Amino acid sequence: MTEIISELPVRPRPTSNESLLGYVLRVMHANGYVGQSSVKTIFKIAVAQLGNQSVNSIHFPALQKTMQKRLRLADDDIQRCFKNEWDGLYNGSRVVADYSIRKPRVCLACLAEHQQVDRKWRFAHITHCHIHKQPLFTCCPQCNFAFKWSPELLEKCPKCELVWSKELIESQPPPPWLQYEKSLKPALRKRFIEDLYEMAAVAMRFYDMQLTRFRSMPQDIWDFHGLFDFSFRLLVDADFRENQLINRINFWRINGDFKVLNERSLQLLNRQ
Repeated sequence: MTEIISELPVRPRPTSNESLLGYVLRVMHANGYVGQSSVKTIFKIAVAQLGNQSVNSIHFPALQKTMQKRLRLADDDIQRCFKNEWDGLYNGSRVVADYSIRKPRVCLACLAEHQQVDRKWRFAHITHCHIHKQPLFTCCPQCNFAFKWSPELLEKCPKCELVWSKELIESQPPPPWLQYEKSLKPALRKRFIEDLYEMAAVAMRFYDMQLTRFRSMPQDIWDFHGLFDFSFRLLVDADFRENQLINRINFWRINGDFKVLNERSLQLLNRQ
């Protein structure tokens, strides 16, 4: 194919809450393209890099030039629409530097209505859609196919072709950590999220004898709801936290490697 506008005759405009990758996929879907290879052909995005697209990515300048050429978008339009996509997702000084996930996790009702991927869904602790009161999905509710980033995902399951507009998902209340976050003012909300992810860092390596710092969220975690439910309880429930810390000391005590440590040493390690 040559780089001509006629390959993308339908060119919807980006919206303020839309992720950069979600917008690229929406353009592709609007023009009838399917498959990850089509995204590579039109926008020069390698399949392995699909989940890493953002304005902070080293690949963004090349993508920006392609978007300008193919979609007739000005630099200012692109920067304005996507400048906040990574707002709060990365800070190298935190215990968990990068809060984002790379794999698809989507609200099926949102996709059915607007075919748009919300930029906030990349936060690991966002496991629920506040608009439709539904959990975010990482796989098809019918065939259990693990989602991959592709244009057709915005409309249906790429494997069994279940159309999202025909799928009714039962509403559920938001999990407690999202309810708590929503109740806070912006300054307190930022502090709460940092504390929540610090507890998640503890939970992910709970029996380590020192706090592990993470450059990013481990990509092999499959139950983020369970992780943040445990982390939130560690953060706000003093009795639960104390019981878990006691369990950790008991684990250390029966571990042969730590029998030389006295009780006071174990307690000090436990409170770090």
